[in-house]
Amino acid sequence: MLLTNINGEYIMLTGEKHLLLILKENGKLPLGGSGMGLKNWCPSAVLTDLRLRGKIELFDSGKKKDPVHIRVIDKSSAEHPLLDEYLEIIKDFKSKKGETTQSVVDWVKWFRDKYQKKGYTERALWESLEKQGVLKNEGKKHTILKPEIKKQLYNDVRLVCMHKKEPNDELKALTAFAKYGHGWRYYASRTERDIPYTKALVRTQIIPTITFFDIVVEKRKAIGGGVQAAGATISTAGANVLASSEYGTDTLIHGKSHTEASSNLNEKLKDNR
Repeated sequence: MLLTNINGEYIMLTGEKHLLLILKENGKLPLGGSGMGLKNWCPSAVLTDLRLRGKIELFDSGKKKDPVHIRVIDKSSAEHPLLDEYLEIIKDFKSKKGETTQSVVDWVKWFRDKYQKKGYTERALWESLEKQGVLKNEGKKHTILKPEIKKQLYNDVRLVCMHKKEPNDELKALTAFAKYGHGWRYYASRTERDIPYTKALVRTQIIPTITFFDIVVEKRKAIGGGVQAAGATISTAGANVLASSEYGTDTLIHGKSHTEASSNLNEKLKDNR
C-alpha cells in the first residue's frame, strides 16, 4: 500500500517521483539509464527531500570551491527509512581536519560512490516504489502498476512548464529534477512553455542546480560527451553554480525576500551568458 497523508494524498519521495517520470511505457529507462546520471540525481533528490522537511539547511561556508555546505538543523526522524539513513550519516560527519560539514557536491558524490555500493540510493528508491505497489522491478525493466500516478506527475510538471499550475515546494523541486535530469521536451514544446518563468523557477532549486552544473555538466565535458545544452563553457557553468549559491546565501544568510534574491540571481545569470 502507498503511504498517504491525512488528506489521502500519496506520499512519495522526490527521487521516486523522478524515477517514475522518466520511466518509459515499456518499463525501460531512456538510454538504458546510463545517460540519465541517476547515480547523481538520486542522492541529490534525497538531500532535497531532507531540506523540504526542514531537517537540513544550506549555508555559505566561505570557501572558494563548492561553497554551499549542508548542516543538520533537526535530528528527529524524517519518517522515512532512507531519509533517516542519510540524516544519521550527515549529522555525525566529521572530517580528518575536524570539519563537521561538507558541500552539497561532496555529499552527492559520497552517497553516489562511497556509501554502500555504487547506485545504492537508486536501488533503494526502486525497491521503495515496489514495496508501495507502484511498479514491479524486473532487472533493468520496471512494470508500472499504477500508471495513473505517473500520468498525474507528468501532467503536473507539464502544467508548471506552461505556467498554468502554481507549484508547491515539492512540485518545484520535481520540476527542477525533470528539467535538469530529463528535459522539457518530454512535457511541453518550446512554444507551449513559459520560458522566462521556468528558467526562474528551476534556478531557485539550489541542490538540483548545483548537482547539474557542478557534477553532471563537468562529467559530460570530462568524458567528451554532449556539452551543456546551452553550450556554456566550464567557467560559465561554475559561475552559474556560484550565482545559484549566492541566491541561497541571500535568502538563508542575509534574510532577503525570494523576490529580491531571485532578481539578484537572474541578473548574475544574465551576466554569465
